[in-house]
Amino acid sequence: MPTLSLSEEYSHVVKDLSELETKLRIKYFPSLVERAPPLEADDIHIQNGATKTFTCCEEAKEKDITGSTTSAAAATTVPTTAPVSRESEMNKNVLAIVSKCEDGSFKASLRKRNLRTFRLTMIPSSLESFSNLISLDVSHNELMDIPGLSSMCNLQTLNLERGWFNTLPLEIGSCTNLITINASRNFLRPNNSSLLFDKLKSLKHLRNLDLTYNQKCGTITHCQHIQQHIPQLSNNVQVTLWENIGKNPGSYIGSSAAERDSTLLRSQLEPWSTVSLRKRLVQDFGQEPTDASLVDRAQVMSMLLHCYYKEGLMSFPETLPHSSSPPSAAALISPNNTNYDILNHGKDARPRIYVNGTSVDPTLIDKILIELRLWTKETMNNNKNKCYKNRERPSIDARNYMILRAPNNSEKKKDNSSSSRRAIRQAKKFQKYQKIWDLALQALKETDSEFATRCTEIAVTYGFQGSPHIDKQNCGPFYGFALGNFRNGTGGVCVECSTRVVAVVNTKNRIGRIDGRYPHWVDQYGNNERDPSSQHEHIDNTGNINDDAAEDTDDNTTTKASPERYSLIYYETGRNFVMPGPAIFSIPERKQML
Repeated sequence: MPTLSLSEEYSHVVKDLSELETKLRIKYFPSLVERAPPLEADDIHIQNGATKTFTCCEEAKEKDITGSTTSAAAATTVPTTAPVSRESEMNKNVLAIVSKCEDGSFKASLRKRNLRTFRLTMIPSSLESFSNLISLDVSHNELMDIPGLSSMCNLQTLNLERGWFNTLPLEIGSCTNLITINASRNFLRPNNSSLLFDKLKSLKHLRNLDLTYNQKCGTITHCQHIQQHIPQLSNNVQVTLWENIGKNPGSYIGSSAAERDSTLLRSQLEPWSTVSLRKRLVQDFGQEPTDASLVDRAQVMSMLLHCYYKEGLMSFPETLPHSSSPPSAAALISPNNTNYDILNHGKDARPRIYVNGTSVDPTLIDKILIELRLWTKETMNNNKNKCYKNRERPSIDARNYMILRAPNNSEKKKDNSSSSRRAIRQAKKFQKYQKIWDLALQALKETDSEFATRCTEIAVTYGFQGSPHIDKQNCGPFYGFALGNFRNGTGGVCVECSTRVVAVVNTKNRIGRIDGRYPHWVDQYGNNERDPSSQHEHIDNTGNINDDAAEDTDDNTTTKASPERYSLIYYETGRNFVMPGPAIFSIPERKQML
């Protein structure tokens, strides 16, 4: 029996979230009972009868500080139609669109066919011979290889744009007449295992290689390295220089999630790629597709924030920072407003829904808190400034952030001398804090014993705040568990469920499941002031708080403890990738509607 996808397994949640989003959407767009098709500028160009396909080569506005450009999570929100299983999809009778050229050769297109597997039977038999094919377009799919490509020996143009290729098709070396390869927007790297240098070098007619928007091919050095291994390309290797991205005014706010105010709608949208934001304008707000060569990320974001404001889903304070007057009506009403600073200060006002995680045994919570308090006390004592400075993930706003990785069975058998220095450090850290790992897994087993066996990492944090981001390495959803004395009803995990809906998952003394491949952040809790003289100065050697010491004051000073919020984040990385489904996994218990 085939394994159900997340969308199938939690179809009741998908349906509930979809109905909620639809209700909000048709309030302002009655004709959009279903989301509009995800048309792009090149689709409009094709519909208008253009002979040349529009390309997005000028849209060098996407940077991976915001999330994966081509990930499934970044390309969609909550599904609005019944999910289709992988098996049923593979059995569809998909045929390429074939056009005949004047010289008797053929061009075949499987563009945007929702494919995860390619088969030669998708090419119509009317072609007579695959050797007659000079152009193959498999762009905008989820393909990772093209088995049978070697039979297309006269192929001149191969379009792999917006696929899931982490290596070029393995049979590409047999296409000896290839002139152009468009591998834009994939997951390729500038090395032999990914770009198959030896095979490309043998393609004597190859003149153009487009690697734009491949996140790992993004420097001049990368470009030069590729040209060195494929000399016939000369200067015809195209890459996106990420160091130049975001220099246009308004392209991005903050260099990382840690620098963004999570209460602002702009901050919450920032993790999405520009492509996803363009699609949102079209699918959810009924706007015309934007031409990437004319409308950059800053303008797309401005248009999107304007749409939210019109629906009352973004609000503004009476006065903006560095200003004594409220934002002008003209600045907010104009969809082409270029005063990005004003729009950037709009507060998120989208409806929220609320979900509770699974309760954890209070006795176990106490044991875990003791170990976590000892960890933070040790961190502070080891720092010469007597402050918390152990942030293994500096892009997240947290006072302490440590990642514990499950020991690899194969590595256990190796002698330390043969292990990398990094692996040795990780092993020592795990050994030192194994008690935290063991207790944390014990808590997880009570909620999901099966996931506890697959968990590869646990992020241990103290003082995690805000930081809207998308998890780019996770194979699937994660579990979150928060502990501490922060106020009940605050500090939950917020996650965007759809364009207009945000869920708040209560994880205080509970374990909640969230798909972090959607934008998510920690909700505000208690006093956000950073007080280095926190209660953790008064933790004794057993991990308990010395209340008497914590309350001691001198004649002139009162020590006020900051809210204490720890979190354990359980996740899995590796090859067991699961397609995203809903962002949460239970029907909301409470809904705050407009």
